[in-house]
Parts: sequence; C-alpha cells; structure tokens
Amino acid sequence: MDLRKKTLGILTGVIIAIIIIFMIISFTYFLDNYRKMETDYVTDYANLVQQNLLNEMYNLDTIVKDWGPWDDTYAFVNGEKPDYVSVNLGKLAFHNLHLNFIIITNAQGDIIYGEGFDLKNGIVTPLRPDIVAELAREGSPLRNLVTVSQPGGLLNLPQGPVILSSYPVLRSDFSGPPRGVVIMGRFLSETVTDKLAYATRAKVLLIPLEQASLSEADRNLLSESSSTQLQIRPLDEDTLEANRIIPDINEKGKFIISTKMPRDIYQQGKRDILIFVLLQLAIGLVIGLITIRFLDKQILNRLATINSDIDDITLHKTGRSHIRATGDDEIAHLAFAMNTMIDQIDRDKKELVSREQRFQEFAEQFPEVMLETDNGLNLTFINTVATEKFGYTKDDLKKNVNILNIIAQEDSVRAEENFSRVLKGLPPSGNDYLMIKKDGSRFPVLLYSAPIIRDEKIIGVRIFAGDISARKQMEKNLRETNRILNLLSRITRNDISSQLLTLFGYMDLLEETPFEPENRGYFNKMKRSAENIRQQITFTRDFQDIGVKAPQWQNVKQVILNANGNHDTSRYRVLIDIHDVEVYADKLLERVFYNLVDYANKFGGDISEIRMSALETPEGLRISIDHDGTGIPEEKKEEIFKEGYFGNTEFGLFLSREILALSGIAIRETGDPGKGTRFWIAVPKGLYRFTKPGKTAGSSA
Repeated sequence: MDLRKKTLGILTGVIIAIIIIFMIISFTYFLDNYRKMETDYVTDYANLVQQNLLNEMYNLDTIVKDWGPWDDTYAFVNGEKPDYVSVNLGKLAFHNLHLNFIIITNAQGDIIYGEGFDLKNGIVTPLRPDIVAELAREGSPLRNLVTVSQPGGLLNLPQGPVILSSYPVLRSDFSGPPRGVVIMGRFLSETVTDKLAYATRAKVLLIPLEQASLSEADRNLLSESSSTQLQIRPLDEDTLEANRIIPDINEKGKFIISTKMPRDIYQQGKRDILIFVLLQLAIGLVIGLITIRFLDKQILNRLATINSDIDDITLHKTGRSHIRATGDDEIAHLAFAMNTMIDQIDRDKKELVSREQRFQEFAEQFPEVMLETDNGLNLTFINTVATEKFGYTKDDLKKNVNILNIIAQEDSVRAEENFSRVLKGLPPSGNDYLMIKKDGSRFPVLLYSAPIIRDEKIIGVRIFAGDISARKQMEKNLRETNRILNLLSRITRNDISSQLLTLFGYMDLLEETPFEPENRGYFNKMKRSAENIRQQITFTRDFQDIGVKAPQWQNVKQVILNANGNHDTSRYRVLIDIHDVEVYADKLLERVFYNLVDYANKFGGDISEIRMSALETPEGLRISIDHDGTGIPEEKKEEIFKEGYFGNTEFGLFLSREILALSGIAIRETGDPGKGTRFWIAVPKGLYRFTKPGKTAGSSA
C-alpha cells in the first residue's frame, strides 16, 4: 500500500474515532481537568497568600534587626540616650515602617519604651492593654521573647491576632551582653488580610484554629497537618475554600489561613465543554471530507513526484540533476530548497577538497613544527618539518604516538594540564618545553596549542612548536653575565659597607670632641651624607635582582598576603577581594605590593582601611589598591612615580613602575584628591589567567 492509500485510510479512521472519543470523554475527562485546573489555581493562589504572609513576617524581622543591634538602642536601654525617642521614634518612624506598635524592654522584661500607632488615622496611641498584659504574664509567648529570645511570629490576643518580631538589644557589632529586647508588630486587621489577597473576588481570613467554623473532622485533620499541606473543599457549586495551618509564635497554638474563591474555572469549563461537543459534531465530518480531498490533490500526489525524482537522482542515476517543482506553495518551495541543497552539496564538496588541499600545502610548507592530536592526545598529523625534526614518519602515526611521549618527563605533567585546558575550551597559552626526538635527543621549544573544532565540538588539539635552542643559550649567557655582575656588585657593596662602618666608628669618636659651631655644622652634614650612602647601598641590595630572572606565573592574593606580612597593619583594616587569578610578572611583584602599602603607611595620613580588588575589563585585568587616607593632587599623580620625587632614599613607587614595566604591566594613580588614594595596576590580556574555570577575579571598588 502506497503513502496515498495509507494516509487517506488513516485520516478517515482518525476523524471518525476522534468524533466518537470526544463525545464519550468530553463530559468526564475534560470536566475533571477543569476541576484539577481549578484546584491547581486555588493551590497556587493559597501558596501566594501564604508567601505574602511570610514576606510580612520576613519584612518585620528585617526591620527589627536594624534596631536591636544598634549602639544608640543599647545606650538608651542603659539610660544613656535621653533623646533617643525624640530623635528616632515618632509618627514618621511608625508610618515609614508600617508598624502598629514598638516596645523596648530591659533584660528583666520591664518596658522602657512602648507606644502604639493607628496607621489609618496616623496618630500615636497607647499600647493595647492585652499586649501589655501578655508581656507581663509570666511564661506567656510574648514574655518569652524577652526571657527565651524567640524571634517572633503570629500571636493570638484577646483584642485580635498580631504579627510581631523581636531582636536582642546589642551593640552595633553584635557584641553583648544583651540589655533587653526590641519588639515590633502589626495588627492583623482586615486591611492587612486584604493586602495578602491580590484577587478582588477572593477573601482571606487569618483566624485561630479553635475559632474556625469547621466540622470536628476537618478541625482534627487540619490540627494534625503541617504548614505545607493544603485542605481544599467546595462549599457549593459557586465557592471553593482553601485552608492551611500556620503555627503561632511558640508553635503550640495554630492559625488557619482560609482563602475563599469563586469557582469561575469550573463553571466556565462546563459551558465550554457543552459548546465544544456541539460544534465538533457539526463540523467534524465536513472538515474531514475536505481535508481528505485536499491532502490527496495538493500534498500526497506532489510528494510522490518529489520522491520519484529523488530516486532518479540518487539511486537510478538517470541523469536527472534536479527535482521537478510546480506551483508556488510550501511543497514547491521544498523542491526548490532541495535543488538548492543539492547544488550547495556539490559546491561544498569541491570547496572541502580545495580547503583540504590548501591546508595540506600550508602545513607542509610551514617552517616550524605543526602537529595535530585527537581527544586522547594521540598524534593524527605531523608536517614535513616535524618529521625531519623528530625523526617520525607518517607510518608512525598509525602506532598511536602520544604527544606526551615526545615531551620530556619533567615537563609532561605541566604539558598535560595545559592541553587539558585547551580541550575544555579554556584560553590557550604558550609554554616552554623540552621535546624528545625519536632517537632520544632533546631540544627546547616554545609551544602554542589551540583547540580543533568540528561541528561546534572540540575533537583535538592543534600544536605549533618553534625551536628556541638559540634563545635558551642566549638566556643562559645573560644569566651568567648577570650572576657575575651581581657578584661584583655584592663584593663592591660589602667593601663600601665595611669602609662606611669604619667611617661611622671614627665619626662617633670624633663626635665626642668639642667643635666650633661652624665646624659642628660641617660635621653633621658629613654624617648625613654618609648615612645617605649607607641607605643607597641598602637600596641596591634590595633591588639588584630586578629583571635578572624570567617572569613567572604568581598567585596575586598570595603575593599580597606575603607582602602585607612585612607591615604592621594593626591601625587599619586590609580587605582583599581577589580570587583564583595569576599574573605573569617579574619575581619582584611582591615588592610592588609591599611598596604600595609602605607608601600608604608613610604618606597616606590617617588610614582606616586599605582595599585590594580586581576586575576583568575588555582591555585586561585591573587590580585596584585603595585607601581612605590623604589624596594626591592632579598635578602630582605622575610626579610621584619619578625617580627622586621623595628624596634620595624613597624610590618605592619609581621602582614599582619599573618592575611592572618589565612584563608590560602599567600602574597609575586614579584617586579623587582629598578623598583617598587609588592605584590601578593594568595587566594586559595574556599576562593573567584564572586558576578555576568560570571564575572571575573579584569586584573593583
């Protein structure tokens, strides 16, 4: 049976079956779905009402936490702030915080301050008598707020239930001992319960369980349920009620959140189903007959033609190259699209062959080593230079030679970690490695790796490696030269230090002899000059290794911690908001951060806080060092980095800029004059990396 007969037969049977099935289930299944939809809607609405009530409680908890742990409240309870009430409490406070009463007690539960507020009329009132009586009653839930330090919640009182929250009276830094309790609350008036219900036709009631109009069975069922369980029952054909239990302040008593809603969904469902059944009986047969005729003429017949043409092109090879397309509809467009696709496949095939040829020619003519691996790091391609360099042949690739096998053992762990980063889609980076030829000989290379991506998936690693044997030899010669120069500098410095020690000894002896006033001045200048020489000798010792060693990756936070360990930071706070980021810089990077903190200690004035943070920007990584001491005038922002700006003994900022510049990193001062100092260290892209995937350096101040 062909597609046309199958489609017509199936469509006819389906239409008849649908008519019969819909007639049977319309008044059963669909109506039941409307009931479920109604239940889901009421459940969601009841959950929203409960969440609104919890939000009210949370809002009250948030407010009271701003008043309890406060030095002013702490002092007021102790009688040290006589103007506390007039300054902080009054109509405006009650109105802004939307409170009906505020109570402040001492540690014994005595009311130090207590007032109520009529939110509707905007007037201050005395505390409700039932609240005062409940607070005084020994063992009552309200008194337990003072003695047991319960946070708060719902409480049923003779004059009506209330929402309240409390917090111990502490100092602003949350230290104690507690001197009392701050209690704030709102009455559960009709205005408050109406606020919980957003639907205008819904009615929300919050009443004690024992006062609810329920049957004994429903009351017992609710009493044993938790706050997550919801009891939904139809009161009649037009009204639905949803009840949920919520515990009171000490979780011994219980309240009911009762939500009554009209059964709009159920009533609408009955009307819709009746109309639907009548309509589908009337139009089902007509639409079915028209659809069968249309499908046969406009779709099935033409699809059969397209299928025949595809067979001629792909299977029978009759010479046909395109599909016949007639008309101007979707099927005709499909035929045109398939013809376009056939043409594109031919072009792509030719282009792919051309690209593969160009890549092969490029790879073979590339003057450096070029390799490709699969996900397991097994070599899948080596160019001609690589075969000559390593001694491997094309046939060796069939033996699953692994890239790690041609990297020296001491570098293999580091290389494997770097290749793993590339396979995970992390930014690739260049590294120095020792590579091994097939005969076992070694040579150093600068290796770059990048992911090979096919169909948006990483299928391997492409590697470029340049022989740097000559550069390594030059570096070795430079290190040896620097070693000799440093040795000569150290010997010379030791000789000068010895001579200075002798000179200071003679000066100390000479200082004890009487001088003419004029000669005394000359002697003091001589001694200061000698002291300057000693400080300059010390300076050359501290910074003799600038640029001697190659830059290396350094964890920024650890470098800062090491630098701060040499400072006395007891008179200010140091905040470090830098995480999981490394910078490629000179080994003396630690000295840079030491100098910046040293500058703050010497010239920053009265400092309370030093903040260090980092932020990745489109230009790179920006490290910020801020303090709230003395600022730097605009005209001095560049001067402070110049040699000798602070005299002949203070070269910290000058040397810091020089150390960073060795790695291409810049530093400048961007603070607002008079408001503090801010140093920005700008690290270009490629000179920093994150040690954990998906991490950011931190946040900038």
